[in-house]
Amino acid sequence: MFEDGDCNNRESIRIGILIPRSTGGGAEFVAHTWAQQLSSWGHDVLVINTIAESAETQYRRQTLPASHLARVSEVRRIVRRERLDVLVGMMPYFNLLAILAGLSVLSGRPRIVVSGRNMEFPSRTLHGWRYILKDWFARFLYPVADAFIAISHPVAAEAITRYRLRAESVFVVPNPALGKVGQISEPRAELNVPEDSSSGVLNIVVPGRLVPQKRPETALAVSVRLQAMGVLARVVYFGDGELREEMRTRAQELGVDAEFRGWVERWFDHCPSRSIVLLPSVTEGFGNVLVEAAARGVPVVVSSKCLGAADALVPGVTGTLAMDDTVESFASAVLSSRAMTGSVNLHARGWLERFSPENSTRLLLEVLQGRPLRVSRRTKSRSCGSSVDSIRNQHDSR
Repeated sequence: MFEDGDCNNRESIRIGILIPRSTGGGAEFVAHTWAQQLSSWGHDVLVINTIAESAETQYRRQTLPASHLARVSEVRRIVRRERLDVLVGMMPYFNLLAILAGLSVLSGRPRIVVSGRNMEFPSRTLHGWRYILKDWFARFLYPVADAFIAISHPVAAEAITRYRLRAESVFVVPNPALGKVGQISEPRAELNVPEDSSSGVLNIVVPGRLVPQKRPETALAVSVRLQAMGVLARVVYFGDGELREEMRTRAQELGVDAEFRGWVERWFDHCPSRSIVLLPSVTEGFGNVLVEAAARGVPVVVSSKCLGAADALVPGVTGTLAMDDTVESFASAVLSSRAMTGSVNLHARGWLERFSPENSTRLLLEVLQGRPLRVSRRTKSRSCGSSVDSIRNQHDSR
């Protein structure tokens, strides 16, 4: 795994990151983790938010005004005042804001980097006209950006075709999904997780918001299916949302033992023994919880139709890809994953380290610097600072 020392004592670059806030969601967690790591390596990071927060961070922050037009003007002023080398957008709206503000800087324009964090093909029906409007602007503006960072390979492939991007400008940067977990745990049997009173029960763990896109009701149906097959199963939800009471009522109607623990930041530390994580989402750009579960030795199940999630598990090692999103396929996949309990993180340690904050941020930095390098022993020691002079020269010549 990369050590912080590999990126210390290097000439810093000035980075602006556009994100609504520093906490609260997946993109916010990633932006915060990257900003903290980059700052610890000596880079000058300014996170530009639309929602004010008071939490202490290693990096600087600034809040934008409420008006959309005023935001463009303010970001442009920030770019000029801070002499930013790179401006990064973390979500569709902030991608567009980064492009509009960055392009309007006539002298010393920063390198503009936008990102894709979700599969877009189902979003038209999931999010309505607001998404359609942003997507229309994105089709015109994304090709102007200097680079596109994708959360997974399916997201990258879709972006190239959907937005007519040059393949050489698109990069897959793995999420720093181990940022919450910390060290990869020892095999599951050695964890200090209390046994259930009824050790023969299989726990179907669903970590995620209780909203339609996540299809939390599927876990209840899978539990019913498993019990019809002679497997005692209960459901444990880690998350909250608009469907919580509906799920509680539905569980009672189906006779399923379901526990609603609400939002728990380190949910993976509270998984009962004999757990399988089920992610029945319609769509995911990646799925941090799949990596977090694997790092704690808990097998996972996700549908093959949830395309972005394919980067977040190793089939047959950390979990199972269900053939489709039917209850029968999910139940079969849960049974297949049950045999992996206790050996997941034993066989996947090398793969899991790909998602460490250090490795993720190092690969991000290569894109921000404008000259991504191949991952090898030779490039590791110089990747964090080797192209600083190049980007500075490009910046000064504009």
